[in-house]
Amino acid sequence: MVDSSKKKIIVADDEEGIRDVFSMIIESNFDHEIIECESAAVAIEAIKKVGKVDLVFSDYNMGTDTGLDLYKFLIQKNLKIPFALCSTYSPADVKGFENFFEDNPQNSYFQKPFKSADIIQYIENCFSDLTNFDEAPSEYARIEPRRFMRVNISKKPFNIYVRLAKMKYVKIVSAGAEEGFEVVEKYIAKGVEFIYIKRDDYLEFEKCSLGALHNKFEKIKEDGPKEEVIEVVLDSIASVQDYVRNLGVNERTIESIENVVSMTEETIKKNDKLGDLLGLLNSKDGFIKDHSYLTCYIACLIADRMSWQSEGIWKNIILASLFQNISLENNEHAKIINLDSEEFKALDENDQTRIRMHPQDAAKMLESASDYFPEDTRKMIQNHHEQPNGSGFPRGLDSSKVSLLEGLFIISTNFARDLLISGSLNNIMIMVQEYNELYNKSSYKRPYQGFLSAFANIISLEK
Repeated sequence: MVDSSKKKIIVADDEEGIRDVFSMIIESNFDHEIIECESAAVAIEAIKKVGKVDLVFSDYNMGTDTGLDLYKFLIQKNLKIPFALCSTYSPADVKGFENFFEDNPQNSYFQKPFKSADIIQYIENCFSDLTNFDEAPSEYARIEPRRFMRVNISKKPFNIYVRLAKMKYVKIVSAGAEEGFEVVEKYIAKGVEFIYIKRDDYLEFEKCSLGALHNKFEKIKEDGPKEEVIEVVLDSIASVQDYVRNLGVNERTIESIENVVSMTEETIKKNDKLGDLLGLLNSKDGFIKDHSYLTCYIACLIADRMSWQSEGIWKNIILASLFQNISLENNEHAKIINLDSEEFKALDENDQTRIRMHPQDAAKMLESASDYFPEDTRKMIQNHHEQPNGSGFPRGLDSSKVSLLEGLFIISTNFARDLLISGSLNNIMIMVQEYNELYNKSSYKRPYQGFLSAFANIISLEK
């Protein structure tokens, strides 16, 4: 006899790790059948094969196709299956989902990074005939292995895993193993992109690692070499960006963010020469973290010349600088600011959408902590790729639609990017001429004058 209480749940996502997390959340709380699919096409074939599916969890971008393709199939076949979109893209962002919540009252949206408790509650709401277990959901968080080695200063032992093709997570290091770091080094040499630790351990890793970095910063900030001080801050920025991507914004991550903001502000106030700072940043790997720090430096210097010296404004600027690219992980993608460029056109449609929407996605990721990330900060992030002539993205806002603070931030993030890509100050006069034509107008005029004042010495030397 078929057990009618068991439901068939499709989990569609092109990332095996996300499918694993979803599956573990479901299987440790419910006695339901899970069908894992790496694309919309595979999910459609699974629905055709099994005949009756009771619930669908689907990502939007899945490499070869999208969650919209899967959703359209359900609509065309008049299949009233609850559909949960799990993505950085909300239904409101994607053409084709206009009637998403009207099509089925049980449809839902979960923004990445999702919370396991929300997934459990949603399944409970969809099904009344469920079987619960007492086991807690199990999750993994990923870490770039070199960063793990770099910031785990205390060498605190953790169970460490790698993810293998067609397998789930395999433990490579047991907590307390003396050879743990050596094993991770071997996997780095093999080209492993990420290692994984359990989510609960990740919280402890965050606490210990950022705490150790902060202690190191305190010890060297007075007498240590400038290069070492900046390196600790850059490592801290990269770490806290990873923590927010993995854990979202919560009480624990806000405490970590506060420490990094404080460290960043202290180094900015030492007024390093821009040329020296640029050379130092160019010697480090990782455009996203370097760009975050350089944007902080430039924007705060401009704000100072505009007599915007309050702690609140500086904090908002630093927060916006650190998290402007939080929804991107690819350094090359973060360099793209022109949607007509050859670099952008060479990407596939999913990557293009990810880049086009990343300012909006980044702002949305921080909405859950709006008390900490005020509207001014989120608007700076959301609009940091807009341009005065309306050619920017994601909304094509012209100079009449942005505030003075947003104008300051747009100039700063573009100048930081141009300097990092150039790698020197040799082309600064060309940049200034281009900026004069683009920004010396409307709501950008005052921030642009602040920009000229902030870097007048460098500009005069290059004339």
